[in-house]
Amino acid sequence: MALFIYLWCLLGIPIAAIRSDLDTGDTLETDEASVREFDLQRRMGLNATGLERLKANLTVHQEKPPTVEELPAVWKDRMKIVKELGSGAFGRIYQLAATCDGTKDHFVSMKFMVKDSDAFREVKALRRMKDSKHVISTVGKPDYLETSDSMYILTPFMNSGDLLGLMKKCVETDGCRCSKEGIARTCWDKIGGPYSNAYVLALFYQAVLGVQDMHSKGLVHMDIKLENIMMNCVAGKCSAYIIDLGVSAEFGTRMPSGTPGYMAPEVLNMFGSSQPQNDIFSLGVVLYMFVYGEQPAFFRDGNTRNYDPTKDTIIPQSDNAEQSEIDRLVISMLNNDYKSRIDTPEILQRLMGALLTLPDITKEVIEMLSLTQGYGDLPQCLWDWTPPHHDLADGPVHRDECLEYSSEKMKGPDKGMKICQCPVLRKGKRTVGYFSAPECL
Repeated sequence: MALFIYLWCLLGIPIAAIRSDLDTGDTLETDEASVREFDLQRRMGLNATGLERLKANLTVHQEKPPTVEELPAVWKDRMKIVKELGSGAFGRIYQLAATCDGTKDHFVSMKFMVKDSDAFREVKALRRMKDSKHVISTVGKPDYLETSDSMYILTPFMNSGDLLGLMKKCVETDGCRCSKEGIARTCWDKIGGPYSNAYVLALFYQAVLGVQDMHSKGLVHMDIKLENIMMNCVAGKCSAYIIDLGVSAEFGTRMPSGTPGYMAPEVLNMFGSSQPQNDIFSLGVVLYMFVYGEQPAFFRDGNTRNYDPTKDTIIPQSDNAEQSEIDRLVISMLNNDYKSRIDTPEILQRLMGALLTLPDITKEVIEMLSLTQGYGDLPQCLWDWTPPHHDLADGPVHRDECLEYSSEKMKGPDKGMKICQCPVLRKGKRTVGYFSAPECL
């Protein structure tokens, strides 16, 4: 049995490949010599425990939480469940409609998951990204709820699907995966407006901005893939957002995680993990599929250890007159040596330069490069909630009794636990209370 195997979620959702060729002015022809195989199934993301089991050739099995039939009481009078959007290794996602403002077109998403350290870490990471224009954050008040064994997290609703769905659309559209001078390319205009090679590259540019935002906050996403980049359109203008921060990590915490096929070689080797360069490699895999309409050779078994982009026969190399700046960018992002891999500022600079030379660049695409529209307006009533203030008297403190967000006081005596502090009401007076938790929220 191979060390790295395909691990699929049971969920299948449409995709469409984006392509970012440089020289669309020349004639591009559909590759009819063969049907180019492209795996469109969703892959399971793995946390550190899952990767350890995979490395030991043990079965990786992650139970999905049960379905949600009814919202928790504090949200029930302001929102309702519309439908389940999907389920994966770490939870279920639901679309909720706001009912508190009398309109029918305000939506949010709710993630329902098993309560564990990853769930607490995700809430903390999402809150840290609240000012980002290309990474989702929590919304509403309360922005999350916990029970004895489950977590509920509110985030913005992305209304236009993910890049896996876009990739599927390209794969299934005649002529979208094309070739030029025998080189695999993509012709995004074949799937219809507003898509073009420049448009798709602009979406990728926005995704890189999101990853850069995370790195500026000291976070590594650790699971960048087509499924974790979603689109949201407001007034006809679309933006890409990074989602699913469940296995994100602070710099240098060395918590290997990710999805086979996207994971950098240093993550597989269990060293150099939780570094910004890990995300760069994963972004490089996404860009590879957008540009060539193909998946890298390592995508099938996930083993990136010995991959060398300068020997990849799909990518035009330096001795090929057809090599473009985008081809060189793919090579730089997939560098096997993470210490030599380029960073997000250089990616953005080179991507911008390549974009502005494309023949299908438009004013609308240029605007996408600086678009900061956010998620759209959400009703204030989603934040109009005052937590009940219970007088604890001599009782123990629980997070629910905190009058404000808690903060970390010190590391707890038990591994993976922290001592948290927050203001509480005790015998009629506001004072500081302490409790133990995986994360202080």
